Amino acid sequence: MLKHSITSEIIGPASKWDRAYFNVESSNVEDSFNLEIFGVRPNLEDTLFYQDITSADMDLSTINAADFPLIKLKGNFKDEVNRTSPQLKNWRVTYTGVPEGSINVAKAYEDFNGRDTLLEGEVFNSKFAFENISEYSFDSIIVASRLEETLTRKIIWTDTVRIKDLKPREWDSYAKNIETKGLSGSYTYTVKFNPGPDQPELYLVNNTGQENFYVYVDEVNPILDVTFDGKHIVNGDLVSAQPRILITSNDENKILLQDDTSKFVLYLKSPNSSDFVELKIDGNELQFYPATDASNMAMAEYNPVGLIDGEYTLRVQTFDKTGNEAGPEPYEITFKVINETSISNFYPYPNPFTSQTKFVFTLTGSEIPDYINIKIMTISGRVVKEINKEDLGNITIGNNISDYSWNATDEFGDRLANGVYLYKVNVKHKGEGVKSYATAGDGSFKENIGKLYIMR
Repeated sequence: MLKHSITSEIIGPASKWDRAYFNVESSNVEDSFNLEIFGVRPNLEDTLFYQDITSADMDLSTINAADFPLIKLKGNFKDEVNRTSPQLKNWRVTYTGVPEGSINVAKAYEDFNGRDTLLEGEVFNSKFAFENISEYSFDSIIVASRLEETLTRKIIWTDTVRIKDLKPREWDSYAKNIETKGLSGSYTYTVKFNPGPDQPELYLVNNTGQENFYVYVDEVNPILDVTFDGKHIVNGDLVSAQPRILITSNDENKILLQDDTSKFVLYLKSPNSSDFVELKIDGNELQFYPATDASNMAMAEYNPVGLIDGEYTLRVQTFDKTGNEAGPEPYEITFKVINETSISNFYPYPNPFTSQTKFVFTLTGSEIPDYINIKIMTISGRVVKEINKEDLGNITIGNNISDYSWNATDEFGDRLANGVYLYKVNVKHKGEGVKSYATAGDGSFKENIGKLYIMR
């Protein structure tokens, strides 16, 4: 007895099955042929639906294409007498097909300009386009994406969304902005359109796209600056009894803005104490102003009240958003406070001088005297020049050097002759004379009168 069989290739995928046909020629009545039809799941698992089919026209609409998008045919041949075999001339299956889509790189990037090297905190902009290149429509399409480390393949996150239905020859884009805060190194971003088994598709090999990008971490230190009433001081300088201490931290990173109070660390050591006390940013004496734009400058303003007389030490450290510190060691500055309003004698600098001289003096307390007058006189006592508070320029508590320079001329602008001149200083506040602040140079003065020398 001659008996054998043949199996077709896998047919489909289909969205709807229609009919199966076959055409067999036999030379003897003893020849026999029958057909078996198997449903095939996406995982290629077979299920026998029909067997011993001898009708040349078979309805397949009862096979659910959603569960079985693929089928295969098996033909069985037998001749028990003459050992000849029926001849299969053809077999075919009719069905409604499934759509086919493909990533279209050109459409995604025709109006797109993303970068693949970024500073931590910048956004990686990704865009893919998916086109229906078939004659069948897609329902809304699932898009599955993931971000992973390129070298270790460690998955950072995954995401699933849907894009719109796609009719034949239509396309749609999928864009995602990927935050890089906390990332460092090389990353791979993968996108799969219609990853399955949501809806069948002819081929899936052209549904996956990848992009690689690199994130480098900010390693530049922020720049710390500390001023007292708008001035930079040196260790031991005298400052106002109610100073405005401004701490600024400027970072070059235009993305990760300094907006965290914990990145400003301040300590103060008071007179007669060996311990530093942390200053808390509470919005009262110490206020914080976060960076709000690409200049990335954050500020803390310290306005202490009730400082007693003596020497203080301020310790400051700031960190940027990445954790870089302003310096390997905190910034420290010592300053002195004297609550009582007093003023030192005025010292010409330089003295002797040839073309011009300024006035150097020290002011204590917390208020600027409202009256200052300097009279320049000849040895005989004749006043040749008067200089007032308004002439001196900006005056602050602490050490001052006048903005004003006296150019050795009198009230009329005439140049004075070389020689020795006297000057007398009178300082008042609220109608009262201001107490003198003693300095090492006071021996050069008598009754607030000093000497200056013009030498050309």
